[in-house]
Amino acid sequence: MQIFKLAAVSALVIVSAAAEAQPGQGRGSRAEEPRPTISVSATAQVSADPDRAVVRLGAVAEAAVAADAQSQLNAVMQKVIAAVTAAGVESRALRTDSLSLSPIYRQPPPDQRQPVEPRISGYQASNVVTVELDDIAKVGPVIDAGVQAGANRLQGVTFGLRDASKAQSQALAKAVTDARAQAEAVASAAGLRIEGVQSIMASGSYAPPPVPYQARAFEASVATPIQPGQVDVSASVTATYFVEPK
Repeated sequence: MQIFKLAAVSALVIVSAAAEAQPGQGRGSRAEEPRPTISVSATAQVSADPDRAVVRLGAVAEAAVAADAQSQLNAVMQKVIAAVTAAGVESRALRTDSLSLSPIYRQPPPDQRQPVEPRISGYQASNVVTVELDDIAKVGPVIDAGVQAGANRLQGVTFGLRDASKAQSQALAKAVTDARAQAEAVASAAGLRIEGVQSIMASGSYAPPPVPYQARAFEASVATPIQPGQVDVSASVTATYFVEPK
């Protein structure tokens, strides 16, 4: 189900000044005056139920030797990937998002009088995979399966739309309707009437926000609850209308 939200609208009346005489006109010729216009900007937003989700899940391992940290991480991630695919996710829906191996530095004591450079005390290996889901109902089971397999990093879930064009068109149509209504109101209040459209410029945005999960999700023994809510798609227009006196 899609829901229209309140559209923010602003309007500005612009009456053009007289134009200078065009080349070739005599001194006695009367220059053409540009037609007065009204410029209106409007933004509309449409909310829609999401039909896809992206889960970013992974693990971190630490060891005194770099190879050991990487080896421990590899073993955990193989189990995580196997558990996620066993939960009904195709392998093509998984993609390595980030992979890193970095040293862990031991800081000198705070009461150290002589400056001492930090020393490497170990290594940290990290791996995060992106899981793309076309079934929202699988988000919770996928998270639970990954965590039970050893994942200790969850970087969030993003809900979105496989195809936002329909919602974008609805938001755009509402923005145009609102712009026209505001232009009519402004023109009427100024003793004018709209006589045509000079130009319309449109733009849109679709940026579903990520839904973060706290660390306690790793400690819970019950299923992870998922509330996808709705995603917002917005569109803006700037329209300029010709106006004439009533």
